[in-house]
This record gives sequence, C-alpha cells and structure tokens, in this order.
Amino acid sequence: MIDLTVASYEPRGAIDADLLIGERVLRVIGTHFGLHAAERHQQANQLMAALEEPVPANRRDAHAVLLMADLNEWRGRRGAIHSLDRSFGPSAAAPTFPSWMPVLALDRIYADGSGGLHDVGAYRSPLARLASDHLPLVGRFCWSTRDPRNARRFKRCALNEIAY
Repeated sequence: MIDLTVASYEPRGAIDADLLIGERVLRVIGTHFGLHAAERHQQANQLMAALEEPVPANRRDAHAVLLMADLNEWRGRRGAIHSLDRSFGPSAAAPTFPSWMPVLALDRIYADGSGGLHDVGAYRSPLARLASDHLPLVGRFCWSTRDPRNARRFKRCALNEIAY
C-alpha cells in the first residue's frame, strides 16, 4: 500500500502489488486521486516518489509497471496527468465520465517497462453504466518479446525531467 493522503483531505492510497507471470514481475498499482487540483498534484508527486524508492529485499525488480487510476483530472493533460505523462509517457485514456454519457477521460492506464498497452477503451454495457458514475477503462497488456533479463526498469526520473 502506498499512502497518498494529503493533509486536510480525505485519506487516499494506492494498492501496490507484484504479479509473477512466468519469470517476469509485473508491478500493478491502482489508485483514486482526490477531487482538488492541488491535492491531485501532490498525490502524483507522492506516487512518483514511492516508485523511485529502492526495491525492498522482499520484492523482486519489476520488468514492467502498470498504473491504473481514476485521476479525477478534468483539465485535460494538465495537473496530475501532466506529471505522470512526463514520467511514464502519454497515458492511454478514453472518455469514461459520466457513465451515462461519457465525455471526460478521468481514468488512465499507464504502462512502462518491457511491455505495452493495446486496445484501450471504455467498457460500455448497461450494467457498467449502473455500477458506477465512471465506465471501466480496459485494455490488453502484452509483454515484449525481449529477454526479460534485459528489460529496462521503471524510468528513474524526477517529475521535472522529461523521459522518453
């Protein structure tokens, strides 16, 4: 668990899990950012700082990182999205909000490492429209054919640097 709580706002966090798939480790992070711009920006900084920390002895290095988030960012690629885009590269997104007539892309999926995202889009069904005020964002993650021992690690960069 990564604590993303910002003082005086609702407590927030990110689920952080490693999945061992064959010989490769996929680090999966799921989160839900706050409703205020300053809060979201700070949460993005906290998340990136957590990803920059050394891998503890009880975890293996990840070959790829998959971040799935409700960023609550309706200002386009500004604010928290801009910070995450600079570290991960542009996110995959589709309009997901409001579920009854989606026009805003508040939800994002980012992938980094020895794999990539394909076929990302909003899942539209009558039940999905009833289940939440957001439609689910779905996609396919595919490993590259490169040898996993040579796969690069998560991009190590500060939020004020551009890394591609």
